[in-house]
Amino acid sequence: MPVSRDNHYVPQLYLNNWGTDNKIYVHRLLVPHEAVPDWERCAIRSTAYIENLYVRIEDGEEHDDFELDFNGRFETPVKPILNKLCSNQRLTREEWPVLCDYITAQYVRTPSFYHFVASWGKKEVPDIVEKVLNKLVSTPIRPSTEKSDLGNGKLLPMEVSISNQPDDDSHSYVEVSTVVGKNIWLYIINHILSSDSPVKRAFREMKWHIVTAPLGFSWPTCDAPVVVTRIGQQGRIDVTSGFGNKDAVILFPVSPKKLLLGTHARGNTWHFEADIRLAQQISEAIVNNALMYVYSSFEDPSVIAIRSRLVDAVEFKRQNAQYADWYAKYKTDEAPFLTKKRAIKRGQIIDIGETV
Repeated sequence: MPVSRDNHYVPQLYLNNWGTDNKIYVHRLLVPHEAVPDWERCAIRSTAYIENLYVRIEDGEEHDDFELDFNGRFETPVKPILNKLCSNQRLTREEWPVLCDYITAQYVRTPSFYHFVASWGKKEVPDIVEKVLNKLVSTPIRPSTEKSDLGNGKLLPMEVSISNQPDDDSHSYVEVSTVVGKNIWLYIINHILSSDSPVKRAFREMKWHIVTAPLGFSWPTCDAPVVVTRIGQQGRIDVTSGFGNKDAVILFPVSPKKLLLGTHARGNTWHFEADIRLAQQISEAIVNNALMYVYSSFEDPSVIAIRSRLVDAVEFKRQNAQYADWYAKYKTDEAPFLTKKRAIKRGQIIDIGETV
C-alpha cells in the first residue's frame, strides 16, 4: 500500500477558513534569529504536517491507515457541516455527532497530544508493565522462546519473553518490556476514536454552543486547535484545567468569526455573540494552547501581545532535528516490537489487553 509521507495533523480543509488563495498567516513560536518576521504568509499545504507522522510499521511493512481513517471517517463527512456553521445555517440532529467526532479526532491527532501521552507514559507505563508481569507469573505459563507484542497486536509495543534456564527446571523466567513513544500514542488514538470510547462519548455529551465573534474581532487558531479549559474565578478562562473537571469547557475555533464552546451545562442560548471581554479571553486560550504555530487570517498584533516568540537558534535546531528524526527513531526503537508472534499460556494466545 502506498503511504502518505506528509501527514497533516491540522487538516487543510480546516485551515482554509483562515486562508485566502491557499495561503495563511503563520506566527512561529520558536525561531532561530530575530530577522524572522513575526508573521509569514505560507502555503496552507506546507504547514502543520510532519513527514511520516502517522505511518506505522507492522511486520516490516509500512501502513498509513491512520491518515486514511482520519480522511474517511472524520474530515470528508464534516466538510459540509463546517460550511454550514460558517454560513449561519442550523445543523440537524444527525450532524452534531459527526461534528463532535471530528473535534475529538482533532484533539488527539496533534503533536501536542503526543507530548501529553509521552509524559503520561513515562509516569504510568512502568506500573502497567509491573501489573502485566504480575499477571503472567501468577498463573501457569508454558515456556516459550518467542517474543510477543501484547494487547492490540498491531499498535501497543509491549513484548514478553518466557523461557527456562538450562540449570533450573523448576522455574520459567518472564521478561516484559515496552517503549514509550509513537505507537503508544497511536494505540491511545485508536482507543479514543473507537465506537465505545468514553472520551468520544464525553465529547458528544457536551452541551455545544455556537459563538460568534463581536463586530471587528477575529479569532486565530493554532496547531492544537481543541482547547480544554475552564471558566474560573470572576468568569475568567483558565487554561490549566483538565477535561474531567465539572466546570471544564472545550473551545474549538471554526473560523475567524465562529467558535464552538462545549460545556457540561446548557447556557441560556445555544447560539450567541461573545462580548469583547470573552472574545479576548478565548483568543488568549487559543494562543496559549499552541505548540509551535499560531494561524490567523491577517497579521494580528494581539497574538504577539498574548505570547511572545522564543528566539533560540540551539533550541530551534534541536526541535527540527527531533521531528526530522521522528520516523528513523521509531523504526529503530519501536518497530522491532511490532510482530505477530505470541507468547503462550495454557496452550493459547496470551491476551493482556484488559490489563493495560
